[in-house]
Amino acid sequence: MVTAIRKTDRIITGYRDHCHPLALGDSPTRVMAELYGKTTGTSKGKGGSMHFFDKSRNLFGGHGIVGGQIGLGAGIAFADWYRGEAHVTLCMFGDGAARQGILHETFNMAMTWKLPVIFIVENNQYAMGTSVARTSNVHDLHRLGESYDMPGVAVDGMRCEAVHEAIANACEHVRGGNGPILLDIQTCRCKATA
Repeated sequence: MVTAIRKTDRIITGYRDHCHPLALGDSPTRVMAELYGKTTGTSKGKGGSMHFFDKSRNLFGGHGIVGGQIGLGAGIAFADWYRGEAHVTLCMFGDGAARQGILHETFNMAMTWKLPVIFIVENNQYAMGTSVARTSNVHDLHRLGESYDMPGVAVDGMRCEAVHEAIANACEHVRGGNGPILLDIQTCRCKATA
């Protein structure tokens, strides 16, 4: 992902956010200090495990409320769009958060305003241990944006090259003023069963 974006692009994610600051270039020492509540941590020890935040790297945090970052990600993109800034916001959430009502409200608004946001489902087929097949009639999560005319792409999340290419293409799409796109980055080659 990091190889396909600009340093000025924004990132927001859920509570599984430990690797994000590392991927963005933060030191393991600062990340561990955050986990242990030390003032030398990325959020001065106040964020802890679920709330990494680093303004200098445009990491707008991990969020403990399932799906809460979806609306916030669109809000960050709206602010950049409103100011006429050419940033892209990458808003990541798990397959379980794709069941939250805020996703649909946000998709509708983001497409209406053509916001510069890439919605990314980190899809392992099992939200906190419950199969996608047991919680949704739609198993191909890249199709969730269709009713809002939002394009969606299924991506093999087990191939770094595929992720890079998908993110790069999505950034080009969004920067072209075409509005958001949904990437279903699948990190499991298994098919979820009920």
